[in-house]
Amino acid sequence: MTALALGTADKCNAVSQLHGTVTRRMWHVLWPEFKEDEVPIFSVTNGIHVPTWVAPEMSRLYEKYLGEDWMEKHDDPKLGSVSWISPTKSSGQPASF
Repeated sequence: MTALALGTADKCNAVSQLHGTVTRRMWHVLWPEFKEDEVPIFSVTNGIHVPTWVAPEMSRLYEKYLGEDWMEKHDDPKLGSVSWISPTKSSGQPASF
């Protein structure tokens, strides 16, 4: 069934780069005229929906250390370069959520 689907589909995709590499290698036999890395199976890396993916406890931690607007700027590369403050440095106690 997989070979039928791959042979008749308009487009074929894998869910990550690694999955694309493995899948192109596995199904190269269906496209012998192509080099393995040119087999028409494309990689589409899955994304996440940040508001529903991040646990509430982590969201509160991010708000505390990154600001209440961290969700609006979660794709900003500068946000990842923030120097994290150890929760124990500021109060001497472990972080509480």
